[in-house]
Amino acid sequence: TRLAGTRPPITLAMLPNGYSEDTHQTGGTADLATADWLAGELERAGLAAEKQPWTFRRWDVERAEFLLTVDGKAIDTFPFWFPKNTGVTPVSAPLAVFDALDKTAGLAGNIAFVSSAAAGRALAIDGINAWAKAAAKAGAVGLIAVSPSESMELAAVNGAAPYHQTPLPLPALIIAMRDEAAVSTAAIAGKRASILINGDDIADATAFNVIGKIARGPKWIVVTTPFSGWFTCAGERGPGVALWLALARWAAESKSPHSFLFIANSGHELDYLGAHHALEHYAPPVADVACWIHLGASIATRAWEIRDGVSTPLDAPQTTGNLVTVPALEANVRAAFADVPFLAPRTGGPVAGELRHFIEAGHPAMGFFGGHHFFHTRRDLPKTTAPEFLEPVALALSKLIESVE
Repeated sequence: TRLAGTRPPITLAMLPNGYSEDTHQTGGTADLATADWLAGELERAGLAAEKQPWTFRRWDVERAEFLLTVDGKAIDTFPFWFPKNTGVTPVSAPLAVFDALDKTAGLAGNIAFVSSAAAGRALAIDGINAWAKAAAKAGAVGLIAVSPSESMELAAVNGAAPYHQTPLPLPALIIAMRDEAAVSTAAIAGKRASILINGDDIADATAFNVIGKIARGPKWIVVTTPFSGWFTCAGERGPGVALWLALARWAAESKSPHSFLFIANSGHELDYLGAHHALEHYAPPVADVACWIHLGASIATRAWEIRDGVSTPLDAPQTTGNLVTVPALEANVRAAFADVPFLAPRTGGPVAGELRHFIEAGHPAMGFFGGHHFFHTRRDLPKTTAPEFLEPVALALSKLIESVE
């Protein structure tokens, strides 16, 4: 869509031709292809573009087996990160309810089961680390946890240090809320479960950040976005990637006196490995940054509601996204987003995702983070966002840059 507005018009391209349901996990086939595509788009826009490699430890989910059976029935599942392999022989044991970190009696020799109520939001924020360590210390041989999601779908959970790059202390799997009742009943009854996790553990895999530069004046506008994630990530990553490319094309045509640095990071789901690499190796000095815009997760994603147990799309964006700014940019951000009613800027409260690290590094940063109805699920497909939701955000961001200039 060619957008009318400030100088020059902004071009939004949400996705390459068509889309793939491949996973976009760091270092995987789709992730590497996305890095190539982004670098090519920057070059076509006239930016000096490059791919910056970095190495990490990768568990190859594309060629792995992960299976869960409970009382003889197969249950949809996905590993917690970093997976601890069982090898080709599953771990099989009775289930035992594990509903508080300080209540580990009876876990020895069993597979621990953590409900969605017990896990709560801490599972999404801190990963499975504390639960896995407590269960392993108590002698459990495996762990199954329900990952909360308003969609009831299976929602993957980001790795959290140190287990984003070293295996958990025991084999651990995620299940969906829609399967919780059956597994909970089996756990209360002490029924047997079987966990198989068998994949290649690659010590020196390569991923890439994509960098584009427009060198002009001494002050920099930095624009960042993640592009990796667990599944298709259309709503989680798509808006950020679309806006990032739109601003790169806009900046290339603008007469701004500022220099621009565009960074797209892989490694997001692995405790933000790519973002840390960017901060360490090629972020400008804080004193040279006029504004850092971070295009994080779930910007301008669709609102949904549950009708008769079915997720139903609404023709409106959700209003639960997070738009956070440092106080130094607050007036600029509020003025720029005055006509975007579904995003209310704030300076206080929690800051999550990669944005937190950019702010903590001292940069004058603003940006987005948050989830949506199908966040981290296999159903995070293009229906979760729309160009008409993104248009006002793109225009607001261009106004923000102009006001900073």
